[in-house]
Amino acid sequence: MIEERVLVTEPREPAPAPNTGISNLRWSNPFVRKVTWSTLALMTAAAVTLAVIGTWSRLPDFDWQFKPAWIAVSALAFLGLHLTHAGLWRRLLHHLDRDIEPRRSRAIWCTSGLTRYTPGSVLMPAVRVAMAKPEGVPKRECLASVIYEMALLLTGSVIVGAYAVVRTPQFGGSARYLVLAIPIAAIVCLHPRIFGPLANVALNKIGKEALPRTLKTRALVSMVALYCASWVLAGAGLYALIEGLYPIEPDDFAIVLAAPAVGYIAAALAFVLPGGIGAREGGLAAVLSVAFPLGVGVAVAVALRLLQLTIELENLSLKS
Repeated sequence: MIEERVLVTEPREPAPAPNTGISNLRWSNPFVRKVTWSTLALMTAAAVTLAVIGTWSRLPDFDWQFKPAWIAVSALAFLGLHLTHAGLWRRLLHHLDRDIEPRRSRAIWCTSGLTRYTPGSVLMPAVRVAMAKPEGVPKRECLASVIYEMALLLTGSVIVGAYAVVRTPQFGGSARYLVLAIPIAAIVCLHPRIFGPLANVALNKIGKEALPRTLKTRALVSMVALYCASWVLAGAGLYALIEGLYPIEPDDFAIVLAAPAVGYIAAALAFVLPGGIGAREGGLAAVLSVAFPLGVGVAVAVALRLLQLTIELENLSLKS
């Protein structure tokens, strides 16, 4: 008889992958994550510091008046504006079928918001996506919320700015009514059948995936109304700030109401500037110059930037 022998071989463990330098540079490496976030924090801190220095250097001299009560009202208004925009971003995520706990969503929005002071403001979407991912928000949905946020902020500012221009005869007489075509066009462009394809074309140009979904018409209308209300709050806060610094007439409220909205539009057009510094102040001062001396408009614009920076930094420290 011939014995059949069965060779039993023990399974061998796969050889460990070579510990190369490239394999260590993955995001899963805690050291890489720590270095990356520390670098971003330093870049943001440096950018914000430069923003404060650059803004302060533009502050002109004029005869200030100081009414602490009005300054406090203005600070409360812009704090409310800051928190409102954070809450509206969370609401956008909800409409896109993603939810984050309110306190955590505010922390993400406030932290990522400061990165717009870095060159080109390109870090803001990336930081927000990275911070939202552990909360269960996929990259595509988070990018969609950021795109909608920018579009709605711009649309709301255009609507409020156009309303204020129409209410102010100093802005070109009867020809000022032509500005109403701009918000109408903005609202039309936000319709899902138009905004979706346009956004997808833009995303495709930069190598990004298409939007996972678009806002329904009813949700879109409510978000436009809420962002418009936020710009009205910004106008009221600016009115209180001017009242605390310089004599102002109640009849000038429509001009003041338009100023923050126009300033935001100017900053959005000059998106390559960190935080729109210079562009926003120029747009805001140009509108205020209709009712005030140009030096006063520039001083108020700079004071507003410093006030909002203070609120952003203080609010960030409370959320951390």
